[in-house]
Amino acid sequence: MSEKLNYEKLFLTGLELEQKFDYYFLGVIIAILSFSIQSFEPDKVYSCKLILFVSWSLLFISLLAGFYRLERIKMMIHYDTNRMYKIQYENYSPNSDVVTQYFDKSKNVSDKALSSYKVEKWSFIIAILGFLTFKIINMQIG
Repeated sequence: MSEKLNYEKLFLTGLELEQKFDYYFLGVIIAILSFSIQSFEPDKVYSCKLILFVSWSLLFISLLAGFYRLERIKMMIHYDTNRMYKIQYENYSPNSDVVTQYFDKSKNVSDKALSSYKVEKWSFIIAILGFLTFKIINMQIG
């Protein structure tokens, strides 16, 4: 344990893992949505088609919220980078107005990213439950 922790490397690794998970989760959403739409047979008689259409809509909302979240995270990193640059290379005080403005912008964007993650997650979960409900209803009828 004689090695010193490299916080910059730790931060960048965490950021990279988070981005990989975000892209993976968006890929899963796209795959489920496209497979569900592709396997839908409009000529077949289904019960409760509304559940299926609502589930598709929720998956699409989840997808849009995911893309919105990715954009917000990139903006947050931009603001944090500018704030650190001002402190480290332009010799601004951490409590100066310029640095505080960047911190406030980053906090605002971070809050929006967290809200969009909640929308993404819950709309995905409800959509999956909707698909399962649709399948169960139609298995019992058909």
